Amino acid sequence: MRALVRAVRDNVALGATAAAEVRSILPAGILNGWQYAAALFISLIVLGNYGPGDLRRNARRLFLACALATALPLWMTIWTRGIPPVAVQYVLTTVLVWIGLLAERRLLDAVITRVRPRREEELSTLFVGPAEACRETSASEAFAADSEYRPIGFVDTHIPPSPEALGHIVDFASVLQDTNAEAIVVCGYLTDGRFHDVVDAALTAGCKVLSVPRSVVIAGVEPQLVWRRDQPLVELTTPTLRGGQLIVKRFVDVLGGTLALLLVSPLMVFVALLVKLDSKGSVFFRQNRVGRGGRLFKIYKF
Repeated sequence: MRALVRAVRDNVALGATAAAEVRSILPAGILNGWQYAAALFISLIVLGNYGPGDLRRNARRLFLACALATALPLWMTIWTRGIPPVAVQYVLTTVLVWIGLLAERRLLDAVITRVRPRREEELSTLFVGPAEACRETSASEAFAADSEYRPIGFVDTHIPPSPEALGHIVDFASVLQDTNAEAIVVCGYLTDGRFHDVVDAALTAGCKVLSVPRSVVIAGVEPQLVWRRDQPLVELTTPTLRGGQLIVKRFVDVLGGTLALLLVSPLMVFVALLVKLDSKGSVFFRQNRVGRGGRLFKIYKF
């Protein structure tokens, strides 16, 4: 991405007009290479992009890491160049690096898959639970063709078992032996006794054991695993902010709102003119609305 910016800025590509625009937005030396590289590595670590599973491919985490990495070296520039030009630099740099990082990781995965086919590394995976839950889980993205798991069937907990099932839960040990499964996925609800027996048999056979958490389809709720004094808990409520967190949130809200207003102010002036030309009276519509805690606040709309 640095090479791309340099090519445009030095009039190697896209012409003189584009070169002049890029020179004004991203002048030479605005982001030191080693400084930005250090900031990017720190941000990727902080945002968990070197964590287990598919976190390294998570586009949202990668974007947040790029946003943080760009903010670190550009912070001091705000005081020397002002907010509007730095805001443009910030958005442009963050988006460019994010696109580059996404492309790099996707390309790396494609090359590895091409050179070293996954089929040799895939774990033959057996699902255990109600038939419908097993079908739904095995068809999910987590066990798609490009994952490290290869579904081989399921063991049903219902009586009688589904015709598609490899057996009933009481025959789990023998099904495990016949299929040579390397990974077991527990789906849906199992009694404590059944769950203990399945896990015990799977671990004895040297299998990797996964358990799908109960799905919660409630607006605004995103289940998250949290640890409290060595006890794992699944948090279903949206966490509330307290104390210093509220101060930080207020600061970010005001700063973000100010930057956004500065960026869109030309558009707002244009809209105001259109409203004034099209209708009589005030450009703004004002109204009292009920906010948090029942407090009234005034809104302004075009």
